[in-house]
Amino acid sequence: MLLLTAYDLNASRRQKLKEKTRILKEIKGRSLDGNQGGSRGKKLLTAYREDSLRTVALLEIKEVVTPKDLATRGLNKTLLQKNYYDWFLRIDRGKYTLVENIQIEEEFKIYLDIFRKEYDASLAIEKEKEEEVEEEAKEVKSKDSSVSKKRKKTKESKDSSNAKKGKQTKASKKA
Repeated sequence: MLLLTAYDLNASRRQKLKEKTRILKEIKGRSLDGNQGGSRGKKLLTAYREDSLRTVALLEIKEVVTPKDLATRGLNKTLLQKNYYDWFLRIDRGKYTLVENIQIEEEFKIYLDIFRKEYDASLAIEKEKEEEVEEEAKEVKSKDSSVSKKRKKTKESKDSSNAKKGKQTKASKKA
């Protein structure tokens, strides 16, 4: 027996909205288009895999990374803990490094090189900024010390002139 039911348009719209949101989130997470048309039977470069490869490139440079380091670079900070590809090793609470014999597919090693170059450049810029800040701090400190020395000198000269005036007033009071 066949039952007739009404088509629930709102349920269909909710389902399509969920699917659309999931797809848009995946697209937003990608920075490269690593998937060619006709990629049937090949592993895809998903946003998660791209973040994982970026983390590997960062770990090759820095050796130890925290989830906070990933978050500051816009990567998924739970990536290290979940470790779906078995590429990361927890060495301490909140500190991770690479596994010794990491297995990355050949088609993704190109992207690893791209990410490594990006991080080399960005870390060099960060290092330059840190050096500039240190130099500015030294300059400010030296200016502060010179200002404090000048203040001491002026205070000492005021004290000595006040002492002379005090002696003069005491002498004038005695006379």
